[in-house]
Amino acid sequence: MRLSDAFPSRYAKAAELPLKGLLCTISSVDMETFDDSEKLVVAFSDHPKLLALNKTNAKTIEAITGSEETNDWVGAQIVMFPTTTDYAGKRVACIRVRAPRTTPPAATLAAPKPAGPPPSDLDDEIPF
Repeated sequence: MRLSDAFPSRYAKAAELPLKGLLCTISSVDMETFDDSEKLVVAFSDHPKLLALNKTNAKTIEAITGSEETNDWVGAQIVMFPTTTDYAGKRVACIRVRAPRTTPPAATLAAPKPAGPPPSDLDDEIPF
């Protein structure tokens, strides 16, 4: 039995996330106390675990939403993904967030060229 199975955490861990990231919708942002310090904690409507924010992730969400006000973050979508960072002289796993990637609307994709004969006003002769 894995120790993490015996003592499940309420908080997301980097090892639990897919490498490509996990798209999540923010449902609330609250303050929680951790070892005598307070941190912002994000809950999601479509993911059961919470994300305790560090300053890097909080500033990234601020940039994604365009608002410093955490109440404005509700309903915003972010992607949580695993990576690594240097901490206390060691390389450790961590979670970072980014904006979801968007695909261009179908109308902006190149339309196929119509089939048929070429226009008759084209001159095929090469002048050299």
